[in-house]
Amino acid sequence: MLRYVAVLGLALVIPGVASAQSKRDIDTCNSNNHDEAIRACTRIVNNRGASIKQRSEAYYSRAISHNEKKQYDQAIKDYTDTIRLDPGYAKAFNNRGVIYFEQKNDFDRAIADYERAIKLDPAYSFAFNNRGNVLKRKGDFAGAFRDYNRAIEINPKYANAYRNRGDAHRLAGDLDRAFRDYDKASEFDPKLQAAYLGRGRVSIAMKEYDRAISDFNRVLALYDKHIEALVYRSVAYESSGRIEEAIADYRNALSLSPEDDDDRAAQVEARDRVARLQPR
Repeated sequence: MLRYVAVLGLALVIPGVASAQSKRDIDTCNSNNHDEAIRACTRIVNNRGASIKQRSEAYYSRAISHNEKKQYDQAIKDYTDTIRLDPGYAKAFNNRGVIYFEQKNDFDRAIADYERAIKLDPAYSFAFNNRGNVLKRKGDFAGAFRDYNRAIEINPKYANAYRNRGDAHRLAGDLDRAFRDYDKASEFDPKLQAAYLGRGRVSIAMKEYDRAISDFNRVLALYDKHIEALVYRSVAYESSGRIEEAIADYRNALSLSPEDDDDRAAQVEARDRVARLQPR
């Protein structure tokens, strides 16, 4: 499950407050220890000596920690408070949009936030890519392609934009363009699992099963519990007559705990296929 949330390195200095505790809070608010970060950021936003800018940045950092802890409502509230204090904070709009889209399925609010981020920063490639993801989900491929193209124009090495554009081409039935985009994505980020997964799916559609298996192997080398990769590799094995290997992968996929709806859908397919291959 792919997010586009960038953590800012903040340099907060609270005027008139030079205690050791205050200095620790500044550092801790931006740390990866999210429980401690939330407590430290809270002390900063409640500090009457902090400026509006310093408080908005502390809200922003606290939102990131809440998001990492899957406390999405709290994260939305903190991004909203960031924006209330600093209406020009483009990254806060973008990141709130990601939560609306990925966690709340609220496409309208997500698009509104991405558009606000783009208006504030017309070269914000992440926001273009993210709006493209919403438009793709809505079936507006023309709009999605415009946004992905713009993201890539701004950042020609933006691996996730190539990967997402590849997904859109695949869904629209243009396998050749999809394959080329997945190639670019994996070139710019050799550890991008989704690029290999997408390219493998295209290879299955092209009946290039050995090539597909090679890509799914790459995914599983990066993450050996990737349910979708196991199921799609099983399909490639089954399609090329390697039934025992297919059954082993299907069973392995069914033994794992799903992480999202894509995993659950893949497990349903695995259950149906293994039942057909090994009827009782």
